[in-house]
Amino acid sequence: MLQAQAKGEPFFGHASYGRSFLYLMKDRGKHEMIRTLSRMGAPDLPHATLPGGVNFTVAADAIRKEFFKAGQPEILFVEGLDMCLNDPCDPAQVGNFMELLMTFAADYHVSLIGTVGAPKSKPGEEYSMRDGAFGSTFWARKCDLMVKVSQDFKTNLREVIVMYRNSMHEKFTFQFEAGRLVEAVVAEDDRQQSLYGYSHRQCGARVPDVALSLSNQFLSAVFL
Repeated sequence: MLQAQAKGEPFFGHASYGRSFLYLMKDRGKHEMIRTLSRMGAPDLPHATLPGGVNFTVAADAIRKEFFKAGQPEILFVEGLDMCLNDPCDPAQVGNFMELLMTFAADYHVSLIGTVGAPKSKPGEEYSMRDGAFGSTFWARKCDLMVKVSQDFKTNLREVIVMYRNSMHEKFTFQFEAGRLVEAVVAEDDRQQSLYGYSHRQCGARVPDVALSLSNQFLSAVFL
């Protein structure tokens, strides 16, 4: 997504604006991140790692520091936001952390995208849509856009649900090719299933992840 929009290429069926970006990693170390980017065929992706620890004020300061160090890119993608807190289930911590990030995003007109994990669940018992982020419901209540990614181990496909606050949701299906996710060709019947139906299907264990857009500039700044 970041690379496509940086080139001004369409993504998820949306035109993009060619914004500069920085990829920040909280849940992996420097060398592991280098290996991951190499496997993805993107070794030159602008990136940095955030320091260890679970103090959200320290994490917010580290995000700001990397932002300025990189020349104030227009998009920040932070992997592992929930690992910046010692208790991601605490509404006060999550709310205060989100407020710091949202204020920062508004002050510098930057689109801030972050990922958090998802709670453990059995097949067919997943949390519904915007409640799927691990920890406090404040993650969902404080962001404008959410993306939920679920893996079906029987087909090895990834289902991507894009949840807008003020627009219809979108659904996409992806598969891995050469270490990268590419859109998969699925049966027309599958494409027309309800966006909410996946959480009730018995398709084997899933590994979900949730991406959050913390800035209300995201849709206008990144995609049409």
